[in-house]
Amino acid sequence: MILLAILMAAPYRGAAQNYTYSTIDFPGATGTIAIDINDQGEIVGEYSTTGTINGPLHGFLRDAQGNFITIDFPGATVTALVGINDQGEIVGTYFSGGQRHGFLRDSQGNFVSFDFPGATETFPYGINDQGEIVGGYYAGGWHGFLRDAQGNFTTIDFPGGTDTFPHGINDQGNIVGFYQAGGSIHGFLAVSNTSPVAICQGVTVSAGQNCTAVASIDDGSFDPDGDPITLSQSPPGPYPLGTTTVTLTVTDDQGASDTCTATVTVVDDAPPMVTCPAGTSASAGANCQAAVPNLLPGVMASDNCTPAGSLTITQNPPAGTLVGLGTHTITVTVTDDAGNSSTCTTSFTVTNDPPVITSITGPADPLALGIPATVTVNVADTATQAHNVTFSWDDGSPDTLVSLAPGVMTASALRTYASAGVYTVTLTVTDVCGASATSVYEFIVVYDASAGFVTGGGWINSPPGACPIRARIREKSPKGARDNSPGWSRQAQPWECPTRQQQA
Repeated sequence: MILLAILMAAPYRGAAQNYTYSTIDFPGATGTIAIDINDQGEIVGEYSTTGTINGPLHGFLRDAQGNFITIDFPGATVTALVGINDQGEIVGTYFSGGQRHGFLRDSQGNFVSFDFPGATETFPYGINDQGEIVGGYYAGGWHGFLRDAQGNFTTIDFPGGTDTFPHGINDQGNIVGFYQAGGSIHGFLAVSNTSPVAICQGVTVSAGQNCTAVASIDDGSFDPDGDPITLSQSPPGPYPLGTTTVTLTVTDDQGASDTCTATVTVVDDAPPMVTCPAGTSASAGANCQAAVPNLLPGVMASDNCTPAGSLTITQNPPAGTLVGLGTHTITVTVTDDAGNSSTCTTSFTVTNDPPVITSITGPADPLALGIPATVTVNVADTATQAHNVTFSWDDGSPDTLVSLAPGVMTASALRTYASAGVYTVTLTVTDVCGASATSVYEFIVVYDASAGFVTGGGWINSPPGACPIRARIREKSPKGARDNSPGWSRQAQPWECPTRQQQA
């Protein structure tokens, strides 16, 4: 009453409002109280037909067209409707068994009775569009309550106050009401702290170093009030290869939280690291080929998930494959346990050095006609190959071909000349790759003893060193002196053939 008197003594000073007033009386009632109205213009309240508040009371609903209907909780003698939301849900109170109870009537007309657990009286007084109900209950004193749309109760008591009684709740969950403190009645506003909303999604991520990955399952978690939120995951990660179930907890700055769960799947899709050894080479062997070496021991490979010893390493062409002259590419492939692979390349070069004729020997002295001449050639080669030696005679006779097995480096051939003369032999050594060396042996002298003297002319060239060094002895002695007598001496002087051409 004090509060009402203050309000009446202090008229509103804002902009002038023009209202059209109308009386709302339930038909035939002796007393009508309109208590709440929704956005559709539907009005709820209570009415009496006895003219007293202690007599039977009934609830009523007046629709937007002005039609009245009585709404009484089944079996109750006293019913009051105290709130209606925009969905047409009505909250009210009724008496039964000497106690006050609350009820909710849905838009289809179904009733649900409710009482705050342990209370002797439950007095609802407001409902919002989410179906949340506020009011008071008595349990050794008056306390406020919030009943959510699922029927769960929460006590609402103003800190430090007594007899808290919520009267209304808006669609944001903010509550108004009154409480007592210090012998006075005070109004209060309780701003709702809506819990944050955790939203999860399953994720698939690639494994990194150590075959683990960091991942978030958050998919847009938020706080309806706009409060700052913190996110935490359990387990926190990094996550191992495979699938892990993770719980996300979202907490606002007032301690309210929400959780959700999802999976983190870590996959190995990274190829191994591989480094090939440097290129190698080999000399061609039989058939002018060389075997590809085994490069695998020299390959350096690693992977983030598969141990080095478990990696599969192959090379192409495989070790032992015979290849011909030239440079060949060898590809090394490394594959991990997940089937990821990577490659590197190196080279293998097959080379061939031509053979070398190291010496040729033949008849040192002239041969009588009919005596065969034997010519022998010695060959050197860096590779162990077969060789063909061709003896080409300059007397018009067919060549002589001698085949040498690998490792055999000497060949000989015989030739019996049909007529006297001075001959040369051209020797060609060819390896299996076609490389060759040629040298000429000169001279083979063949004479015919029955043909008489051999005459002719020409030049003989005596190069330096062709004549061995000899010594000439000079002696000096007195006339009539004997060897080794006083005054006698002997001196050796070197002498060398002169370098010149001399006509024969």
